[in-house]
Amino acid sequence: MIDPITSLQQRPMRTLSSIVHESLQTLFQGLLLCMLLLGIGGTVFKAIGADGWLPGLLQAAWESGPAHLVFAASALIVGGMWIRRFLYRRPHINTRSGDALVFGCFALGVFFALRLAITGSL
Repeated sequence: MIDPITSLQQRPMRTLSSIVHESLQTLFQGLLLCMLLLGIGGTVFKAIGADGWLPGLLQAAWESGPAHLVFAASALIVGGMWIRRFLYRRPHINTRSGDALVFGCFALGVFFALRLAITGSL
């Protein structure tokens, strides 16, 4: 059985500066998480909302005729296959594609936060 008093005595003393440093790190990580979630959520809202990109794009494609819709769908499928081939062609050792995605979502989160603060809407 573990003696709780000896484990407390062996633990190093926490100073005020270490507590402040850990608190600032926790605050920064929470802010980073909020900005990432705001970036992802804002993009999804802008894409599939009532006045979003996807409904407008589908409406324009539907009005232009079925030939354009079939061509756009086949172009999306071929483009998606090409991007998938490009991403999975090389081994995943020390790749920066995940970092670029995180930084992009963070930048979008900052953009949406500033836009929300200035205009009051996304």
